[in-house]
Formats: sequence, C-alpha cells, structure tokens
Amino acid sequence: MTTELVRVLIVDDENALLFALSDYLTFRGCRVDCAEGMEDARALVHHLHYDAVVVGVNALNVASARSLAVESRRRFPVARLVALATDAAALSDNGVDLTEFDQVYARHLPTVQLARVLCHSIAA
Repeated sequence: MTTELVRVLIVDDENALLFALSDYLTFRGCRVDCAEGMEDARALVHHLHYDAVVVGVNALNVASARSLAVESRRRFPVARLVALATDAAALSDNGVDLTEFDQVYARHLPTVQLARVLCHSIAA
C-alpha cells in the first residue's frame, strides 16, 4: 500500500489520538495536518488541499462533523472521508446518519489497529 504524497487532515479533540495517528501516517509517507476543533479544520480545508479527511465524531459534534464532511466533499470531490465514531452503534441506534463519510470506524479500536485500517482506507 502506498500513501506517499497523500495529504491528510485529522480532526479530533483527543491529543493522544491525534499524535498517534499523525505519527503513524507520517511514517507511512503521508503529509499530515491536525486540528483539535471543527473551526480550525474548516480553516485548513479552505486553505489547503486534502486527499483524505479523518474526523472524530461523537454525540456532541455530529452536526458539525457532518457539515465538515459535506464541505470537504465539495472542495475535494475524490478525497476519502473517514469518521472515527466514539460509539458508532449508539449513533446509528439514535438515527444518526453518517453517509457523508466513505467509511466509519470505531474509535475504541486499539490505536495501532485503527492506524492500520485508516492507512489502508486512505491508500485505497
């Protein structure tokens, strides 16, 4: 799998996860930017081109995460959009629709496993 020259934006409010995913993807050859909040992410999306946008989604930020996904899709039609859902089952049970994203992964996966599936999704 090749991820060289792929530019990735990771948006999440957990610094440890941002650092771990950024480190893993950078090691795999990606250029990674990180944002702790949706407003910072929007500013980056407006000024830079991304091949993939990874967004942490929880019950409190669903609307803004979906809005960022729509905005990212409009600006980067072929970009991979990935949601890292805190509790994907609960979101689904409550009628939350994340169809704006190409993939939805459970955020509670071990970090190494999450990084691997994320890297595979981006390279696909």
